[in-house]
Amino acid sequence: MKNAEKENIGNDDISEGVEMATWGVEEAEARNKAEASLGTQLALAYAIHKSFIFIRVPLTAAVTPKVVKVLRSWGWNIGKRASKTKK
Repeated sequence: MKNAEKENIGNDDISEGVEMATWGVEEAEARNKAEASLGTQLALAYAIHKSFIFIRVPLTAAVTPKVVKVLRSWGWNIGKRASKTKK
């Protein structure tokens, strides 16, 4: 902004408004280039995790019975078994 005003006015007299408009710009640009904070990264990871619910739930529902079947074949006592005796 300073350079643009210098070109328009033609001298080094810069108005107070232009000077105040640039306060903090350099600091803001430096903070913007820094890495995201841990809180920001966690919030972003949580949002992405939640957005994949339409993939996670059906995948879990499809895979779980097969995993239980394999674990039962290995001798684990997992889940409810259908009773084989009639009352």
